[in-house]
Amino acid sequence: MRHYRKYLHPLAFIVSLLFGISFIVCEINPILADNENKPIPMAPLAFETKAFSLVSNISISKERVEIATNGIGFFKPNYYEYPTLYFYGNVNLEKGLTEHMPMDSLVFTKNQYGEPTTSYAPPWLYPEHLKLDYGVLYFKVLGIGHDFIKVVSNKANGQITYLDKNKGKFFSWPEFLMTVNSVETNEAHSIQIHLKPLDHSGTVPLEYEFIKPLIVNDEWLYGKFVDDQLKEKGKGWIRWRKGNELHIKFSF
Repeated sequence: MRHYRKYLHPLAFIVSLLFGISFIVCEINPILADNENKPIPMAPLAFETKAFSLVSNISISKERVEIATNGIGFFKPNYYEYPTLYFYGNVNLEKGLTEHMPMDSLVFTKNQYGEPTTSYAPPWLYPEHLKLDYGVLYFKVLGIGHDFIKVVSNKANGQITYLDKNKGKFFSWPEFLMTVNSVETNEAHSIQIHLKPLDHSGTVPLEYEFIKPLIVNDEWLYGKFVDDQLKEKGKGWIRWRKGNELHIKFSF
């Protein structure tokens, strides 16, 4: 009898331990099953994805910027001449483009009507301005190098990538504003129409709906002011930005 008592307590401990483990597993299984049925949040999609990336499983750049920054201008890819646009992550700016491997790509094609569309786009891609059926695709530019141009590839989270700067055209802010259809005042700012591009110059009272840019410099825009029937109401200067703060919005 003393021989059996010797093993009684260790055996009871093992049985208790096994019972505890089985109880924990039973409790966790329903939680895991419930989580499997929940959708995984995804980044906003800017294009319809129809194929796999040409280059995958390469980590994206961890660098981020504040979304509020306006950048130095915009980059418009030349998708007619170069139907595949490659994205690069962490680059060595002292090395050439051919010494880097793309992390992903955007592939352009044409639909049945001959209009530009995409056959593949990364799910994380969210350009600054996108109306591809109107030929509008612009990335906000943060810097320009020898071979690369640094852009914001997702305006929702500020994700940065690099593009081949020779595969498109860079527009400074003044150049970009000259391509838009019209400019409107930003409700957050009270814009006065000036006779000269100076804050202390005389002002002109005009009632208008839109502004057609005629010439743009670093912070001032000279334009034609029109009503909702596109009838001219007068001309003058407005301050379109002050520092990094935009005073206008625009329409393509």
